[in-house]
Amino acid sequence: MLTLNETFPTPEDLADAFEQESEPTFSCTLQNGLPVVNNHVYVPEVLRRRIIFYFHFSRVGAHQGIQHSYHRLSKYFCWPNMFNDVRQFAKQCLTCVRRRHTAIDFVRGNLLSTGMFEVVACDTVGPIWFREKQRYIFTCATISANSPLPFRSQRFEPSTCGRHSTAIGFRSSALPGTY
Repeated sequence: MLTLNETFPTPEDLADAFEQESEPTFSCTLQNGLPVVNNHVYVPEVLRRRIIFYFHFSRVGAHQGIQHSYHRLSKYFCWPNMFNDVRQFAKQCLTCVRRRHTAIDFVRGNLLSTGMFEVVACDTVGPIWFREKQRYIFTCATISANSPLPFRSQRFEPSTCGRHSTAIGFRSSALPGTY
């Protein structure tokens, strides 16, 4: 795994890698020892991953996706199949994969929904002592694909908490203070 400190190659790294490359695909001119094609620095294959890493992970890139990373790179650099290399790199980036919601997420165990009340999270909060009695707050929230939207929670006393939780599929013995 690369770190940002060792990522961005120096001009000397580019010049050395260019000399070691067997046959550059482009016809390049040398400017200050760097291979240049149409005012873009040609990047040898051994350094491409380091440059993509820098433009994707650093504050410059900030995991903004394939298109943004490619456009930032193409302002300064060129090499054959650059877009495909950036796309492959972004597909392997764990941060970017976690942000994407695809059908594969269901296989991984993530709960995703496309509409209201498809996924509902329920919990009890308490005991809360109020006027010398134990009270519990039964909370429910639905999570849609766009944003979490809680709906109104109700307060129950321990004696009624078990009845309400059983009605929606919880065992009453799982709730504290219910028998």
